[in-house]
Amino acid sequence: QIFPAIEVNGNSTHLARYIFMTPFIKEITAEKGGIITLNADDISFKYAPGKLNFPLIESFQQSTSFVRRETESDSAATINIIYDSHKQDYVGLIKLNKDTSFFDIVSKDLTFKAGGGDARIMYLQLDYKMDYQLEDDAEIDLPVLSIEVRYTNGSNQKCHDPLVLFRYTNEWKSVYINIGSVIGMAGALDYVIRDFVVNLTGYLPEGCKSVNFFLDNVKIVTEDE
Repeated sequence: QIFPAIEVNGNSTHLARYIFMTPFIKEITAEKGGIITLNADDISFKYAPGKLNFPLIESFQQSTSFVRRETESDSAATINIIYDSHKQDYVGLIKLNKDTSFFDIVSKDLTFKAGGGDARIMYLQLDYKMDYQLEDDAEIDLPVLSIEVRYTNGSNQKCHDPLVLFRYTNEWKSVYINIGSVIGMAGALDYVIRDFVVNLTGYLPEGCKSVNFFLDNVKIVTEDE
């Protein structure tokens, strides 16, 4: 058996078994002294059947549920849908330039339910990459994608918790972020029900003419209630 593992919150030193997928199982007849090689392309994992809930699935096929946050001005960039020839699929694109130098977008309204002393495991997953164009002879700080959650706590106070910052990469990367413990206060004795949204932000660094943020396969996965 081979069990899938993930870098939790983008931390390569924190590998954890990904419990929402079943292990890859293959029967092999081995000979003494022999060498067995498995091709990575032959190894695949599938989501565990009948146990999972997907409160958010955003694949950018025809439209998107992500919108500009209401408190932001019209100068904030919006998310568009384009065809990515490398992925051979549609993806989300956020274009920043001098006229629209930042973005602040949120998902649809979501609900977190947990309690009784149990920590509810809930992962936010997404693929992302970036590219940028420099001004002449400019030195810049590379662009950053910031992810946080916004929710209302038990005292009806509005909260927002920054989760992670993802540095520049021009190749598609998949990330897994544990948001269950942030929203639900893992281990709380009282049953917790909280409304929340996923908030993505970014800005145009000094010295850049433009930056493109690409997003795909944004989803939230948790155990079925």
